[in-house]
Amino acid sequence: MDQEEKRQKIFEAWAQLVVRAWLDDKFKDELIKHPKRYLKELGVEFASKIRVAVVAETPNKFALHLPNKPDGFDSGDAANIKSLDDMITMSSFGVCDDMVFAIKDKE
Repeated sequence: MDQEEKRQKIFEAWAQLVVRAWLDDKFKDELIKHPKRYLKELGVEFASKIRVAVVAETPNKFALHLPNKPDGFDSGDAANIKSLDDMITMSSFGVCDDMVFAIKDKE
């Protein structure tokens, strides 16, 4: 599975968890405490050394994610980033080398 497929898989899983958290405040609290548990249930598993954090936004708090700098990133690469999509494509935004995906075929 390449980086883009990994990114798509985690974003799909995350979308499901966000919707569930919007509908259930108790689940939201649990998701914030144990995100790896709930991602694993959807086929996205991380190595034990990887820490996963959930930051809940509120009407008075907006969270931005600062991705890890891509290997070899330089000013020439910076000139090519014009949008969030460009940044996501270039970075490992939402993807970690120590992620394991157990993708199940849809029946």
